[in-house]
Amino acid sequence: MVAEMSDIKDESRLDSVGLKALELMQQVIEKKMRLQELIKAGSINLAKSRYIMGNRNVSVSQLPTEDSVPFWALRKVENSYSNENGIKTPVFTLLVNQPLKKTKSVEANVSEGCTEDTRPSSDPLHWFGVLVPQNMRVAQEAFKKAVDLSIEIANLQSHLEALRIEFCALKFEKMKLT
Repeated sequence: MVAEMSDIKDESRLDSVGLKALELMQQVIEKKMRLQELIKAGSINLAKSRYIMGNRNVSVSQLPTEDSVPFWALRKVENSYSNENGIKTPVFTLLVNQPLKKTKSVEANVSEGCTEDTRPSSDPLHWFGVLVPQNMRVAQEAFKKAVDLSIEIANLQSHLEALRIEFCALKFEKMKLT
């Protein structure tokens, strides 16, 4: 009788972990499809900007080089670990830095050497000029959302991997008991 109760609990736990895994798989698939849409929209808008501004004004030659003024990333990923159900899984956190507007005092500090508080404007759109087409701004927003979504997908996949490990452990225990 006690063995049957334990068996029912194990099967119930296996079912619940399996169901959670299927729900997470569905979420990952939906988010990957959304990521594909964002990257496609961003790429199309970037192509439109290149058409409007000309292929010489939107190209690799506008990207910063080693000799350029230092710039700061608008988005960074921080990696930590979670110990859920005895399983160590990575957790990714997105750190967002807002671009600073250029001021005369900031421009003066750039020539002297800048600190984090007095960093120059780091908006990548300024690499392509002051007056950029609206398509380029839309493309930038699409790519920002794509980065955000990539972090969500990575976290879901980490959680899914933890569930897979838990499922295998439960299955192994059940097989050991029978």
